[in-house]
Amino acid sequence: MYDVEQEGYDPVIPEGADDEIAISKMTQFIAKAQAWGDRIPIGVLLETRALSSFEQRIATRMPSYRSAPPARRLIADERGHPTTDIRAIFAELAIT
Repeated sequence: MYDVEQEGYDPVIPEGADDEIAISKMTQFIAKAQAWGDRIPIGVLLETRALSSFEQRIATRMPSYRSAPPARRLIADERGHPTTDIRAIFAELAIT
C-alpha cells in the first residue's frame, strides 16, 4: 500500500474548476481507484471543493441531525410497538 498524496497525486477539484479540469481529475481518480495489484493506493482519491460536505448538506435537510441523529432516535416503545405512524407513507404508495 502507498499513500497517493506522498507521491505527488493531487485529489482536489478546486472550487470554480472548469469541465476540462474536473474531467481530468475524475479520470485520474478512476485510474487510481482501479490500480490494484502489487501496489494498492490509499488516501484521499477525489475531493470536490465546489460541493458542500455531506454533513453540511444533511444538516440543511434535517436541522435536528446533529442534536438527534436518526441512529439515536427511538423507533419503538418498550413493548416493541413503532413510535411513528407510517400509514400516511403507505397511503401515498398505494396503487388504486
